[in-house]
Amino acid sequence: MPLSKQQNVLGISNAKIAEVITNTAETYAIGDRMDLPELSTMEVTVTSEKKEAKAGLATVASYTFKTAYAVKFESVNIPLDVLAKINGAALAESGDTPNQKVTVTDKSSDVPVTFNLEFDTDFINGEAADLHMELFCVSGLLDVQSKADDFWTCSFEGQGVARKKDKAFRTITANETKTEIGASDD
Repeated sequence: MPLSKQQNVLGISNAKIAEVITNTAETYAIGDRMDLPELSTMEVTVTSEKKEAKAGLATVASYTFKTAYAVKFESVNIPLDVLAKINGAALAESGDTPNQKVTVTDKSSDVPVTFNLEFDTDFINGEAADLHMELFCVSGLLDVQSKADDFWTCSFEGQGVARKKDKAFRTITANETKTEIGASDD
């Protein structure tokens, strides 16, 4: 019997990013995956452009183009390695215990990287064991929001665009058997 195409999905169990190393008409490749820990929110929303043909006062044809995906997430963890990777900033580690330091230095010359974003959930009310969403080419900025009377958070806002080799924006995959993130990398 085929796997159901309808799933009720709750939350995010895991999320990972990987720098896009190659994105050409022939090849798409990513680097090592890094955990994106303790997400409190994740929003992926299609963006589009609408074209209309008008004749007199009537619209005689209309077409909507998918242009990208708006991507936003927030983490209640401050992952300095992920912050540096996404923003293209320098990460330096120095010292020995008990005087170790990890420093992220942001500069005006930093160029944010394009990264692959994949996340999954184990909380499904259906036949699938897990459900994955993978966005192939995401870029934007990750910022630390410091609050005087609450936990600091990391907040990302960016855009997911199509990879060049096949013009694909993303995949959503329901797996009958639990599958780790990255198990189906090209």
